[in-house]
Amino acid sequence: MSNVLQCMNETKKSSYSVVVERVAFLIPMIAFMAMGVRSFKPYVLAYTVSTILQLVYCIWNLRDFISAPWLGFRTAARQGWESIKIGINLMLANIASMLILGVARFFIDLQWGIEKFGELSLALSLVNFFLAFVSQASMVLFPALRQGSKQEVRSFFKYAKDALSLLFPVAYLIYFPLVWILDLWLPNYAASFSYLILLLPICVFDSKMNILCVTFFNVTRREKIMLKVNIVAALGSFILTLVGVYVCKSIIFVIGSITLMIILRSVFSERFISDMLGFKQGPIPVAELALTLVFILSAELLPSVWAFVIYAVAYIIFICVFSATLKGLWRKLRPATRT
Repeated sequence: MSNVLQCMNETKKSSYSVVVERVAFLIPMIAFMAMGVRSFKPYVLAYTVSTILQLVYCIWNLRDFISAPWLGFRTAARQGWESIKIGINLMLANIASMLILGVARFFIDLQWGIEKFGELSLALSLVNFFLAFVSQASMVLFPALRQGSKQEVRSFFKYAKDALSLLFPVAYLIYFPLVWILDLWLPNYAASFSYLILLLPICVFDSKMNILCVTFFNVTRREKIMLKVNIVAALGSFILTLVGVYVCKSIIFVIGSITLMIILRSVFSERFISDMLGFKQGPIPVAELALTLVFILSAELLPSVWAFVIYAVAYIIFICVFSATLKGLWRKLRPATRT
């Protein structure tokens, strides 16, 4: 129902529905924790009730559709089938996308137990927290781009791709102060921070995938291509996870593998859409991958202070090399900021 509101360009109401669901779960959760409730059943019940409330809110905002006149069985069946043919590809693509990480989480829990899974879960929660904000941007872009002309869509992709590639690597700089704060707060979860080094590139590349590639696959009606890309990435994650769990017996290998698959998925999708729209790739994607490698190696091998300095210098060089592109983006954005 929330996705229906998004497609209708009712992004504000869609966001409100999420707020309703979160608040409806947060209030009883805090009450249960204050009362010392240890059973999982009340929390599950509270979550179910919050989801039902979100559904009721969405149905209320879609009441005009519910009270619409009957079109007739034949017309309704034909239109329903057309929607199903599109929607099933999106549903399966989303499931395959979730399995890229989900398969690894399942096998890590199965092989190494809840303690190791808990350490990994903290790092994944931090990554998902970042991705939750990014998903709101893609939610707004889809209906807006659907109404734009072909030239507007092409222009937006070109400038948005360069802007995200230049700005998103700042997330790697945030890692160092974030780990320092978390180490003071949660010293027993030090192992999670090493996992976060390999998971942080997901914030950069999966964010680009959600904002740009998923949006443009939907806008250009390439849902089947997106499904195939996600299935290949999920299968690659599954195979490499099995290798990491049963052959290498290494959590680091498993985490690195799923991050690699997410990076490759983003790079391929970006390349596919660029070719489809008639754009040349340019050197920025290669430099972005090199910057990611600098972050991983420096954070893994060096003390935090030196790793921060080295990556900061690398990022400054990265920005200086592509300063002309950055200035061009600023000239495009400046008129919009003035209005």
